[in-house]
Amino acid sequence: MKATPMQFVTRNPFAELDDVRREMNGLLRSFDRALSSPSSAADAAVPPFNLHESEDAMILTAELPGLDPEAVEVSVKGDEVTVSGAWPNAETPENGQWLRRERPRGKFSRTVRLPFTPPIDGVEAEFARGVLTLVLNKPAERQARRIEVKSH
Repeated sequence: MKATPMQFVTRNPFAELDDVRREMNGLLRSFDRALSSPSSAADAAVPPFNLHESEDAMILTAELPGLDPEAVEVSVKGDEVTVSGAWPNAETPENGQWLRRERPRGKFSRTVRLPFTPPIDGVEAEFARGVLTLVLNKPAERQARRIEVKSH
């Protein structure tokens, strides 16, 4: 049997970490580009809703900054309320490019299911300072009634 000379391979243990760091930096750069590109997730943004209940109605508010009331559509079908519309697309800045675009743009639609069906004439909508407020009156049988307690 013939002995073969041993070869020593020198390795830099940090070289693999440098490769991982370069790959992570590339992923983070591509993620940041995706967020600031015109086809980012902001296109699919829906307006935030608040919904609270009073004794005789549900009150829904939706934040719709930058929209005119004519650009907003509200529909009620059974126990579902839908708010839809479209934010205008912002123009690309002259002599520049977007660094970050977080304001929503494009079409949106959002539906909320109520625990009751409001009467046909029991829905009021108001738009002020970029906030849509819907008052969805409860049907008579769902409204809280105060019962007088009599004593003898």
